[in-house]
Amino acid sequence: MRDAYYKSISQKIGDFVLGILMAIGGGFLLSILVGTLVQLLSAVRLPSTLINLFIILGLIALISLVVLFIRSNIREGRAFISFGILATVLLPLIVFGACIFSFRGF
Repeated sequence: MRDAYYKSISQKIGDFVLGILMAIGGGFLLSILVGTLVQLLSAVRLPSTLINLFIILGLIALISLVVLFIRSNIREGRAFISFGILATVLLPLIVFGACIFSFRGF
């Protein structure tokens, strides 16, 4: 990771927060888009297997775009944006796993 872009810690924190906000805002907009598309596909009366195929292909495309965005930020030297995006995705999963682990009593 090149650290030539960041001159101070405040720039790193700013990019980390920017990554978090971009992930939340992007997820919100994408969920609206996917919901609208599913409603439109349901109104056309396509078979449910075809609608499921469209949803799966859309999810694969969205995940690919996120991975490409993360890789491009790392290459540009702005890795803390990528870390913010990953933290937004991974932190709720870790908290959920900890809750399940604690409630089961292992």
